[in-house]
Amino acid sequence: MSASPASPHPDVPSGLAGALSSALRSGLNFTLSADALSREPGSYLLLVHMTRPFDFETARLPVQRLTAGWYLYCGSARGPGGMQARVARHMRPSKTERWHIDRLTVAALSVHAAAFSDMSECEIVAGLLRCEAFSVPVPGFGSSDCRTCPSHLVRFGSVAPQGQ
Repeated sequence: MSASPASPHPDVPSGLAGALSSALRSGLNFTLSADALSREPGSYLLLVHMTRPFDFETARLPVQRLTAGWYLYCGSARGPGGMQARVARHMRPSKTERWHIDRLTVAALSVHAAAFSDMSECEIVAGLLRCEAFSVPVPGFGSSDCRTCPSHLVRFGSVAPQGQ
């Protein structure tokens, strides 16, 4: 897949870029480096490219198989260093697996990030899920402390995970 000049990053397929723009009603600038993000608190969107199926499980979720594709994870960063520090941690190839998303980011081909100072992670999820191009691959993923979102992980396309 190749990206058009309108894509937010050259590695992001143009269809995904267009769907993101439509869902969130704004152009996004994705980066492969957390250094480009603000140290202020806010929300972020990780764009995770999985090139092969991936099996994982957590204490609260049964074994799941994610198919190859593009996944979006919405999170918030309120601690020291803000969005820059949290996203830098997510982008590190080696880390202690603390959050659900850590299992995906260590297995991904690439992880891009965009920051939001004016939207909560739940508003980002809601915007994405209003668009038919996005679906929930694993209910409850990354949202165990959220009472409004079905998941904080969204998939571009409608291919569902396969339970084991």
